[in-house]
Amino acid sequence: IITGTPGTGKTTLAKALGKTLRARGIQEKEFVRKHRLGTYDSAAREWDVDVGKYRAALRKEIRLATRPLILEGHLLCEMRLPVKGVILLSCPAQELEKRLRARHYSEVKIWDNVMAEENNYCLTHARKNYVHTPRLRINTHSDKKVIVSRCRSWIQRQFRGHTS
Repeated sequence: IITGTPGTGKTTLAKALGKTLRARGIQEKEFVRKHRLGTYDSAAREWDVDVGKYRAALRKEIRLATRPLILEGHLLCEMRLPVKGVILLSCPAQELEKRLRARHYSEVKIWDNVMAEENNYCLTHARKNYVHTPRLRINTHSDKKVIVSRCRSWIQRQFRGHTS
């Protein structure tokens, strides 16, 4: 899985790794919408996800997968899934704020996410939920090609010999 605070580059990395590793990608937002695992709050401009239903649907996808999967989303750190590795993305607060402003996030959502990043929210939850799962923590405030290369190399080293 690839997880981290909104704005850290999960979707960008997942798409790049999916291409180079020939893996099927599952993007949280699209998956939640497609499977109706939540409701859209138009006032907050966000999805209220039923995490229990989301986790159950992902477990089914993992169980039925016929090729490698890359799961991407910020909620993935909050649940336990039978995965072979976790890539946790982070970036400096100032950079995160800049990225979220460019996406036209509300002030409240910008500061909620900046505070989550500064307090290592995703890292703390990933450590708790993926105790025995290999993890890679990577700062995305550098060259995209370098990040993709580091992650691809880690995956290949970590899972050499695995077929799924």
